[in-house]
Amino acid sequence: ERNRIHNIISKLGKNRTIIYSTHIFADIEACCTDVSILHKGDMVFHDCADKLATGFSNITEGYIAMLKTWKGTDV
Repeated sequence: ERNRIHNIISKLGKNRTIIYSTHIFADIEACCTDVSILHKGDMVFHDCADKLATGFSNITEGYIAMLKTWKGTDV
């Protein structure tokens, strides 16, 4: 079922913007080309998903590193 949803999102997202809210990084990697991250209502990241993983083995590690840079955030 999850693969079917990924395929639908990927297909629809080719010619329109899809807002997909998730904390499941495997879903992001499977079907998203661009990623926006909101923190306390502010957009703190917007770029291609691969940029979030730059310097890390995957986007999960990139996200955790980003969290550590935000003042007052415990990881």
